[in-house]
Amino acid sequence: MYASRWPFIYVFRFIFRATLKLIAKSIFILPTAIVGTSVIQTSIAQGRTFNWNDCVSLAEQNNTEIRQAKEKLTAAQYLVRSAQSGFYPKIYGSLSHSSSYLANTGQSDTAQMNLSLSQNLFSGFSDLSKSDIAKQNALTAQISLQQTKLSAIENLKIAYSKLVYAQDYLKLVKRIEARRSENYKMVELRYNSGRENKGSLLLSEAYHHQAKYDILLAQSQINISQEELKKILGLEDQEQLEVTSEDTTSILLDPNPEFQTLALKNYDYQKTKSDEIVSQLNLKSAKSGFSPSLDLSASTGKTDSTWTPNQNKWSAGLTLTIPLFDGLKDYSSAQAQAASAKAAELLTISTRQEIVTKLKQAYADLKISQEKLKVDHLFQKASLTRSEIARKKYNNGLMSFEEWDQVENDLILREKNLLSSQRDFWKAYASWTYMASQNQEVTYE
Repeated sequence: MYASRWPFIYVFRFIFRATLKLIAKSIFILPTAIVGTSVIQTSIAQGRTFNWNDCVSLAEQNNTEIRQAKEKLTAAQYLVRSAQSGFYPKIYGSLSHSSSYLANTGQSDTAQMNLSLSQNLFSGFSDLSKSDIAKQNALTAQISLQQTKLSAIENLKIAYSKLVYAQDYLKLVKRIEARRSENYKMVELRYNSGRENKGSLLLSEAYHHQAKYDILLAQSQINISQEELKKILGLEDQEQLEVTSEDTTSILLDPNPEFQTLALKNYDYQKTKSDEIVSQLNLKSAKSGFSPSLDLSASTGKTDSTWTPNQNKWSAGLTLTIPLFDGLKDYSSAQAQAASAKAAELLTISTRQEIVTKLKQAYADLKISQEKLKVDHLFQKASLTRSEIARKKYNNGLMSFEEWDQVENDLILREKNLLSSQRDFWKAYASWTYMASQNQEVTYE
């Protein structure tokens, strides 16, 4: 009876030991998995850190607007080749076979092989105008590419400064939260000892909770700023990133910029000037309709009644076409182009004046933001010193809670104003550099 139970006992022991091993492995694996997950989450939370040069390189590689402008330039360059085709002869070949039937002669067959050439010798400089127009359009596309790059850098600088501001603001509100917590504990201690009233205690507690609330808002702002920057850089949505702060003290401004010179090299002005040249070339092309046209044509081949033909043939000739009357079409077109050319000339003048105004405004905004940044930095430094003195006075009973609270609130306000001034300075600097960096005259390559 007992002997028959031994196999079951062995099986039970085997299952029990295997279960213990699995439990032991699970206990070992679980902390490892938790630690591994924590490391991954920490890595994702930390993300990648970029400096300004890294962001510029990524934007130039991944920005869709820059890539689109490059494709438009390539298309314009091919159109230049297409417009120059009028300077070259046209050569084409043909093969034909036809049959016809007449009652008197019966059926007749004709087989031909031809090689033909045609060349326009003069068309009133129409082909030259078309080539120049295509080159000018390619120049405009080249200017647009440079302008798109600068515009992308301007947008990048603004998005970059927003993220820097959001990161610094989060650090600031965390310091404020720690300061409010310390202040609350100090007021609570004085309240418990009978040296402070309950209103001061409740106000300190409210300040502490508000600081925690500001941290939540700052974290949300970081997420929004990251998304804006990632869109410009072409990064994945799930990827986290941080950026390094830029030193504003190293930026030196030209005390006397030449606004007129900068305006003449501005890309908007160059594009408008290019459009003016195109309108003048269109006028020249329209006037070519009044000129005669001279064409050369030649052909050689074989013909016969059977395939393959064996009888040689050739022809050559010159054709002079003189326009006499076309219902005033050429005249009306020339007058319309003349009016368009005049309008383009006036637009160029007004564009230059407008750009000078924008340059002066951008420079003035930058100077004002730079001076405000210096002023806010001085106020923040003074407020920090006053707060240290006021804290000691309040702790020693030499200052009332209301006076100390006013100093503390002034410090927080000045620190926030300093961060806002840094952000506004970078925004103004981005606008100025976008305008002032367009200092190279673009030529067709």
